[in-house]
Amino acid sequence: MQALSVVDVFRLENRKPMSERVLLDRRAGQVEMPALFAVGLIVFISAVRDIPTVVFLASSRSETISLLMLDYLAGAEFEKSTVIGVFIVLVIIVAALIGRALGVRLAPRH
Repeated sequence: MQALSVVDVFRLENRKPMSERVLLDRRAGQVEMPALFAVGLIVFISAVRDIPTVVFLASSRSETISLLMLDYLAGAEFEKSTVIGVFIVLVIIVAALIGRALGVRLAPRH
């Protein structure tokens, strides 16, 4: 008996009826959800642990944008806090896209 290659397994999987494939996808989702929750919890704990570092960066003359967002949240000004949060996310996305573009441009070509 010959071992199946990855391509053969993929072809066999795609021959199954759609209902059976969806069932397998649901099972995979049920297995992945606890792992995703655990990763999210670890990231949240890490972010909360870094809050004192950000607080020490602030002075009476200056304030970091994340502390401004936190002040708005504490003052129940959720709209202002949301705008600042969206701005922070956009800055992060732009920085990631710039990094990706530079990485693609500077990557060695084979």
